[in-house]
Amino acid sequence: MSLISASQIEENIIARRCLTCATTLQLDDYICCKQQMCFGKLLNGVMSSQTERIVTYINEGLINDHYAVKNFSESTKNSIKSFFSKIISVEASLQESYIHYFLYLFWDDLNIKILDKNKNSKIWFTSQSKKRPISGSDTESALVRHLASQIETDLVYINKQNETLYFVEVKRDTLCDRGVGQLYRYYDFISKQLPATLFRQLNINYVKPIIILKNISSGQWKSFTSHFLENILVYEFEVPKQDDSVVLHDRKAQVLGLFYRSS
Repeated sequence: MSLISASQIEENIIARRCLTCATTLQLDDYICCKQQMCFGKLLNGVMSSQTERIVTYINEGLINDHYAVKNFSESTKNSIKSFFSKIISVEASLQESYIHYFLYLFWDDLNIKILDKNKNSKIWFTSQSKKRPISGSDTESALVRHLASQIETDLVYINKQNETLYFVEVKRDTLCDRGVGQLYRYYDFISKQLPATLFRQLNINYVKPIIILKNISSGQWKSFTSHFLENILVYEFEVPKQDDSVVLHDRKAQVLGLFYRSS
């Protein structure tokens, strides 16, 4: 498939045309039609190699110009969110990557407490830093570029209002021992960087981890220290059948309950 731009995706959504075969979409179609060569198999819960190629093709177009996506109409955004809700609901090897894309594109629309209400802060896509080098010549770009060259966190959010850098880790299932170790390593590395020039120029004084996962109930929460767990933000993602979008639920209180109950 040839490259597609975010503006082309927007045009097709507005015109109600399938992105892969240009067929007129039905009322319950989203971005691609139900033909087997388009999204037919996905509607039956199957992520075929063809569907995966289509999804990658669309994701590339959106993420290459995510600033344009931010300015899409609510109707167009909702169509894209519906698209993501369907692909994230299917168990697949790339499911975690799809969640990264969704979070990056629609970060400002999510129910996350730490968002900068003035919207002066920025989310950075760092999970594919070798494939997608961090661009920009300003101090914030240089800082994120440095972090991405040293650690493989999924997303970085710098909230200028509360002087905090958040690093985001996504898990398609639950939290395992490896994930616990990863969070500790990343937190330790970034915390030690706080006195560095780039952090001081941006007046970043705090670091907080965010973990977004599918299921908190069987996670290895007991592996954390109480201090670290108090500092972490925990969200569980869900794709409700009655709502064509991915929803995040704040699970910090439940996780703390699990931790202290088993102490």
